[in-house]
Amino acid sequence: MPQALLAYNPVKNCVYAPINLRNRLAVIDGDNLQILNTIITGLYCNCDVGGVIFNPRVNKIYARNFLAGDTACFSCLSLVSVIDASTGKKIKHILTGVSPTYGDRAMCLHPSGDKLYIANNESNTITVIDCHLDTVIKTLYLPESPEYLTINTTGHKLYCTHGWNPILTIIDAKGEWAN
Repeated sequence: MPQALLAYNPVKNCVYAPINLRNRLAVIDGDNLQILNTIITGLYCNCDVGGVIFNPRVNKIYARNFLAGDTACFSCLSLVSVIDASTGKKIKHILTGVSPTYGDRAMCLHPSGDKLYIANNESNTITVIDCHLDTVIKTLYLPESPEYLTINTTGHKLYCTHGWNPILTIIDAKGEWAN
């Protein structure tokens, strides 16, 4: 599954949409586009909500959040909020790394629904999260800052671009090592 700024839940026929700088996701009815609910995601009210992914295998929503760091260096701590899609309640936060701006939103769900990949631009890492345990199971170190992610449908190759550099890294999604 590719990364997304919006996520669709086919079971509830709703769309999850970030409300940036408001620490929330809007839950929107898929038919009449009415806001059904809002879900608090981050740790404080001015948190920027980035990418959103719905994982039907575990019935959870993963929302990318950024905690503003030192504004002189423009760095933000990146975390993922894990939300129970049935109740709309936050389960936990997972710290994934450092990103240089609020615009870094790359997340990618493995087709099996077992793993979530998070690109951390300033940390030069990709965080691998186990979606059943909601814990970091691996950190992949890259020579350049990862920016965008996608995975092929067989789930064997994760592709990663690197900021301004015309580089494409191919990562073995089974063994999780980079080429």
